Amino acid sequence: MNKTSDPAVLTALRQATAPLHERLDRLVDLDRSTSDHQAYRRLLSAMLSGIAPVEASLRGFDWVGAGLDAEVATWRAPLLRRDLEVLGEAPIQAPPDAPSPAPYPSRSAAFGALYVIEGAALGGQVIFRQARERLGITAEQGGAFHAAHGRPPVGESWRRFRNALETHCLDTEAAVQAAVRTFLDLEARLAPLLSPMSAAERA
Repeated sequence: MNKTSDPAVLTALRQATAPLHERLDRLVDLDRSTSDHQAYRRLLSAMLSGIAPVEASLRGFDWVGAGLDAEVATWRAPLLRRDLEVLGEAPIQAPPDAPSPAPYPSRSAAFGALYVIEGAALGGQVIFRQARERLGITAEQGGAFHAAHGRPPVGESWRRFRNALETHCLDTEAAVQAAVRTFLDLEARLAPLLSPMSAAERA
């Protein structure tokens, strides 16, 4: 008998990761991260430190075959590097003991990880608006990542991802486990750079 996708996978992902999502939001702290240009640049560095390893682990999966575009799992790190270059900032390196994500063992697991970083694009719109209002950041000047510059509209991208998830993710448990692990990995890599009075802030 052929396996079919679980239409409840999105609900399962949301329920399992909601506390971790809230914890990561508190760590990012929108007001603090857009309080001045230094704080905003540190946010970009922290996001690059967390997202780049996840994207590297997702690079080998067939996203086109799932109805998504070829760059769906790889566009974020290049835009973060571009933003930091435009703002004249070298990325802050994560501490050497920050964990690197293990390879995702299946496309269902990879869908769980992609859920985490694809969902970040929705929150990025809020960050972009506040950075623009407070700091004068634009999509061309330091805001390409949070504005998803050059990408399809965020709402459209999310609908395509949700459809692909519900059609092609065949193992809800694997997706949930990977999403939880990805949130924890992101938190571990971001916390040393974004926590109040971190080593990066004192430097």
